[in-house]
Amino acid sequence: MTFLRNDKEELSIYLADPTYDTGLSEGGSDNIGRLEYMVMKFPSSETNDGVYPVVFEYVIESVDMNMYLDHGLRETDSGWKVEYIYAQG
Repeated sequence: MTFLRNDKEELSIYLADPTYDTGLSEGGSDNIGRLEYMVMKFPSSETNDGVYPVVFEYVIESVDMNMYLDHGLRETDSGWKVEYIYAQG
């Protein structure tokens, strides 16, 4: 949800590497209010390096395509952290 709100600072809390470039930009759009639906998918099991892929498929009102937020989760001593994250659509 922090990714869709374009909240780079809050998102860094959930990243395995807080300096990871998430692709969010200053002045970017907050899309939460325009979210029509979102579905969480687990496309496969753990990868060889202990990262679990997760995909959120979602639709933003007035956008004529489905969007996908791909990310990988890794369990750490401080809980689950995001190893990578990127949007496509």
